[in-house]
Amino acid sequence: MKTRALLCILLLAACDESTETSAPVVLAGDGSLNIQLSDAPAVALERVNFRVKVRKGWFSTHTFGAPSLSVSDGVYTVTYPSGQAGGPAQVQLKIRPPSGKAGAFVVQPVVIAPAGGLELAAFELVVSPGHLKMEGIDKSILFLNNGYQSWSFTGVLRLAAPFAQPAWSDAAGAFKAGDGDPTYEKAGVGWWFGLLAPDKDGPCLVAGAASARHRRTVVLPSFPSEGKVGLNLRSGTSAEFISIKGGASASLDSLVLAAAKLPDEALDAYTAEVARATGADKLRKAKVADPTGWWSWNIFFHKVTEQNMLDHADIVAKQLKDKGFGLIELDDGYEKLWGDWEATDTTRFPSGLSGLAQKIKARGLAAGLWMAPFLVDTRSTLVKDHPDWFVKEAGTSTALTHQQLGVSGTMQVLDPTHPGAAKHLQGLFARLVKAGYTLFKLDFLYAGALKGKRHDGNVTGVEALGKGLELIRGAAPEPVHINLCGMPLLPAVGRGHSVRYGSDIVFTQLPPGFVLVAHEARNVMLRGFLDRLIRNDPDQALVRAPLTADEARAAATLTAMTGFHSSGDDLTKLPADRRAMITHPALLRIARLGRSARAADMLSAVSEKVIQSPVLDTGLMLNDPRTVPPSRFLLEDGATRTAYLALFNWQTTGRAMRVDLSAMNMVSARVKELWTGKALVPKGNILSVSVAGHGVALLELKR
Repeated sequence: MKTRALLCILLLAACDESTETSAPVVLAGDGSLNIQLSDAPAVALERVNFRVKVRKGWFSTHTFGAPSLSVSDGVYTVTYPSGQAGGPAQVQLKIRPPSGKAGAFVVQPVVIAPAGGLELAAFELVVSPGHLKMEGIDKSILFLNNGYQSWSFTGVLRLAAPFAQPAWSDAAGAFKAGDGDPTYEKAGVGWWFGLLAPDKDGPCLVAGAASARHRRTVVLPSFPSEGKVGLNLRSGTSAEFISIKGGASASLDSLVLAAAKLPDEALDAYTAEVARATGADKLRKAKVADPTGWWSWNIFFHKVTEQNMLDHADIVAKQLKDKGFGLIELDDGYEKLWGDWEATDTTRFPSGLSGLAQKIKARGLAAGLWMAPFLVDTRSTLVKDHPDWFVKEAGTSTALTHQQLGVSGTMQVLDPTHPGAAKHLQGLFARLVKAGYTLFKLDFLYAGALKGKRHDGNVTGVEALGKGLELIRGAAPEPVHINLCGMPLLPAVGRGHSVRYGSDIVFTQLPPGFVLVAHEARNVMLRGFLDRLIRNDPDQALVRAPLTADEARAAATLTAMTGFHSSGDDLTKLPADRRAMITHPALLRIARLGRSARAADMLSAVSEKVIQSPVLDTGLMLNDPRTVPPSRFLLEDGATRTAYLALFNWQTTGRAMRVDLSAMNMVSARVKELWTGKALVPKGNILSVSVAGHGVALLELKR
């Protein structure tokens, strides 16, 4: 009997062990976690630890008591009780695996304060080098290095061993980009999300935040030696502390981990979780003002006048409205000082903002307006009359000031957590909507999240930015279109209808050039998968000289393929053949779909390094870009069983580009090149398409 009992116990133990190790989340003996993200392909995180930054320092997995694991409704909850004094009373990790074979893991950190309360700064999930298990990792890895905000470099980089993470410090250059300055973007620092893949064939892992309601999130790969990759997901900074009352809990932004065979599969699993966490679908599907039209900045800059606006309103109303162009947008240059937005320069804008909007509307067009709502010139009336409405330096009563390269004047940061400032924002936008503006381009929005002391001392910069945008949307509801620019990328989701995905297409000191088109294309194409969450704004299509005809067609194709197509040239002077490029019937048909194409060759477009700005590209003066955008931009229209494929040639000389129709499931498709109207006939399943240097071929493939 004793022998049989012992055998039964051993068998039960073996069954328990088998059940435990086959589970997607397993609690190891040292308190770390093993997470099997995918079986086919095999991707796993072993010995996953965490650490929490509070006022008294860092508290990591091993400083807590023995953890416990429970499972309820498919959610694994790992509870770490208090250990060392001064830290959280408890940390919980609530882990939701995907419901099927495909999908993402979601990790919800919850921090519970001890009786005396807690000041929380950051949470970090840590996978040490060698414990990220992924097929195909060898001497180097590929990393989608996403920048902090609209203008920041986003590109695929090759990280070769040894590659070390930057040290934790908000003062270090690697993390200064989190203050909105794109010149501080560094290799191996992915803001909000990142994608990791072997340098050769193999699976992909996307890691990032499900939302940005509370804190900044950064993805940091490490690769100290061949074959040994690690990963840190960090939410928060060391400079912003949020108070949690004794016994209360704080749920942080959830973290997402998605593994798949192909980049698009992993990215789709990631964006599905972002949509779930943010409710992005509602805004993405909202009926708002169409951005197709003419925008002033990229030709007139600060020197724009009311007459410029009306001249273009006349042209659009008489010659372009029937083609779908219906908006006239006034950009920077109308105001006397930033912050005093309604005080226009009467010599250049005699009718004021309200009068201009009415004149545009009288022509049967919609009026749009640019503004930087959170930056206010120190010389403005708003600062003089309401000095208490502004963010202060941390721990002081001194106003936080900010200067941005290319912007004249010193700015202060409006604090939307102050009741007076909140009422001011609501009133300002309500008046402008009443005046007739139906699209607002809100710029330099990163400033709303700058770290500092606010009226509500228990919000982060990211939370303050979100509050400000919610106030604006409340005063300017749909069908008003809220376009976000200079915007931290993930906080844009659920807070606007479109967001700029790249840097400006032209600068005041530089004429249009193909290098600028290439930099815009790199960001726009690599971020194109986010279009399901918020519309992809690529900046305007510029087709004027000195761009060649081939370069102009490439620029126009890029914007149309994002579904956000508009003009930024001087239409009073633009030659007819160039104007015909932006109004090409095929481009307008594609743009009306209102959806962005996606990079079909994402991991083939590997940049040698981070180029923080187009003006720093060493090929700028040679008109020969050194940055590497994808070359294939694919948009599928299921309703008409049609696919559109733009083939971009970023080289200076022409080349033949190969298209495998079988790989696209288009073996029997009829193919036409839309710029020439010529039918293309494959050899077998292969199309060979000749593309001019700095040019594009736009293919329509009909099943």
